[in-house]
Amino acid sequence: MANSSFWKRQFLQPRTLQQLIFDICFGIVGPILCVISDPIVFVSSFGGSDFLQRIRFFAYFEIFLAICVLAYWLWRHRPSLVLAGALYGSALFSVALGIRMLPLTLIGILAIIGILGLTPFVTAFVFSRNGVRSQAGCVSSRGRAAQVAALVLGVALVLGIPIGLHMVATHQVNWAVATFVNGNDQDFGRAEKILGTARSLRLAQLDPYVGDKIFVSYINTSDPKQRQKFARAYQGLTGDPIAEPLSSYILSCYVAAPDEKEKARLAREYQVLTGRSIEERLSD
Repeated sequence: MANSSFWKRQFLQPRTLQQLIFDICFGIVGPILCVISDPIVFVSSFGGSDFLQRIRFFAYFEIFLAICVLAYWLWRHRPSLVLAGALYGSALFSVALGIRMLPLTLIGILAIIGILGLTPFVTAFVFSRNGVRSQAGCVSSRGRAAQVAALVLGVALVLGIPIGLHMVATHQVNWAVATFVNGNDQDFGRAEKILGTARSLRLAQLDPYVGDKIFVSYINTSDPKQRQKFARAYQGLTGDPIAEPLSSYILSCYVAAPDEKEKARLAREYQVLTGRSIEERLSD
């Protein structure tokens, strides 16, 4: 009976000041702090997977949109089935993210900081609670099917808009990379601007191997003009000069070179590129 009373207070009764503070902390402030201080979830491949890196743009925009929906509801407190659906959709995303992060969370709990990985589940509770309250506050003469359609519309909007933007951004970045690798010089300027924007918005992780593709194209051509184009593209996307990975590549080729003639050629390339001898680098 007490347990039933607890859930009734959480979902059906008017919110209290304590609940409002809790919702702001774990539905708005918490997600923002987690994104800002994220050391690994969306910025590196953990568990042998780069999935979260690939959906980072979608995830960031979804988090932003979910926070806006919750903030609007907490501020205006106007019941709406579409708004309730949007809150339910935000809760679904939070649960899915929390489940995907569980391997890292369980490992990180040993270092205490991993407990932050449970934040998405608490956030999902916040969205669900407010979704139920928004739905319960609606007085509608529409039929059951129309009410369900309104809820589904809210879910579709809060998830579909970020997915659509993510697909558009992915297409643009892939087009820019393909233009550098196979395209003509007429589209070079536009492609370079797209990759520069992608770097500014940290969209390179739409495909974590974009930089590698450009680098491979660089080393596979001997045309100076093409190499200059690929070098500009690489720096525009990653922010780093192509000389850094190129020197490492030459070094690894030197170590694996089958004869002294090839070693001498690679040593000269390394000297020209870095200004220091390859033997000096190997002795570091």
